[in-house]
Amino acid sequence: MTTQLPERPECERFTGASLTSVELPVDTARRPGKRFLGGLGPGVVSGAADVDPTTVATLAVIGAGTIYGLAWLTLLLFPILAVVQVISTHVGAIGRQDLQTAVTQRYGSLPRWLLLISIVAVTIVTIGADLEGGAAGIGLLTHLDWRWFVLPLSLALLVVLMLGSFDQVQRALKYVLLCLLAYAVAAVLAHPNWGAVARGSLVPHFEWTGAYTAGALRCSEPR
Repeated sequence: MTTQLPERPECERFTGASLTSVELPVDTARRPGKRFLGGLGPGVVSGAADVDPTTVATLAVIGAGTIYGLAWLTLLLFPILAVVQVISTHVGAIGRQDLQTAVTQRYGSLPRWLLLISIVAVTIVTIGADLEGGAAGIGLLTHLDWRWFVLPLSLALLVVLMLGSFDQVQRALKYVLLCLLAYAVAAVLAHPNWGAVARGSLVPHFEWTGAYTAGALRCSEPR
């Protein structure tokens, strides 16, 4: 025969040694720092998603043509892009609808399909360019023909997308993003002219040349 003990008051359950025997909710049990870092995951991954091989190669070409001439444009556009991202996030969080559903309800099925086809087409082209850029980077490191690495990278991407869940991929990417610190290290090891860097970042300068025009349009491109 089992004797059921009376439940202790709520205030007593969370005091003293009894705290160790009470299973707290996940959000309560986790430390504030861990909750903050955990909440950064989706935003950090989304923000770093544009730092792909295609973007790196494009910006390298722009830098070769303009040096630090368009650095000021990056600082100018950053708050504008941040505001657009915040507004988009708030609209999605409040509306509880994805982009396809919102477009369908507002404009009908035809614009929805046009939007879907355009997104799929751009995604396929971008993935192809990123695979080529990634393979080229590995080729530079290994001194081998970059074409040998396109197929292995494609298979690795396919395996991750097919077998990994969204949460697993997100957690893995949060640690992979530590590789982005290499940009800061590379900038220091390149020994740039810091005076020219400061001048190009703080003093607007523009020349009506093909390199400057194409670079400005690329920097202003929505993410």
